[in-house]
Amino acid sequence: KRFYLKRAGLVALAGGMVVLMLLAAGGSQGTPMGLGIFTPLAITTLVVMCIVAPSSASSLIMREKEERTLGLLFLTDISGWRFVIGKLFSSLFFTVIALFSVLPLFMLVVSLGGVSAIQIGMAYVVILGAVFLCGCMGVFAACATRTERSMNGVLAGIWAATFFLIPPAVAVAYMMKDLTPPESIGSLSSPMWAMVNVIHGREIWFGLGNALVNVALGLPLLW
Repeated sequence: KRFYLKRAGLVALAGGMVVLMLLAAGGSQGTPMGLGIFTPLAITTLVVMCIVAPSSASSLIMREKEERTLGLLFLTDISGWRFVIGKLFSSLFFTVIALFSVLPLFMLVVSLGGVSAIQIGMAYVVILGAVFLCGCMGVFAACATRTERSMNGVLAGIWAATFFLIPPAVAVAYMMKDLTPPESIGSLSSPMWAMVNVIHGREIWFGLGNALVNVALGLPLLW
């Protein structure tokens, strides 16, 4: 029941945003209506999914600890690796379903003009890569801590470092060598940077590279 309420809330939030953007774009000129709606819709969906994914993944493992059933699981034939993978993908399954529940709103943007179906698809690729990485963060934080408070602290630190420290660090490294960081580096190192490039149609295929980088960063967290 809680899952369906969350999914309905996400669709209502995205739908309300589309309605507001339609009203705001009704009198604007110069910018295609579809692009004006796609920009906040894509960025908001990315941010919301990056918050929901680690919370969902970590809560499944933390619930096992609170109910003191985690030790019983390891008395069975289930290995630690299978346990972690099972919890991760079970949480990601519901998160991905929630993500695709707003797909009709994205397709509405295509019909309004200014945005192609390829951009919508690449935006989803970027979001899915970020969701996988954030899910791995949640699993790591839940397995590495004992209390929910410490788990939230570890998770917030990893989340902030990944999304707010690594991209500026890459930019600073280039600036120290009197170089301008290319768009490809930004797209590969930051989901938000990749999403902005997808929105504006610049090097959108680097969004696939960003998703692969996020998968590569997330897998070590599962060990």
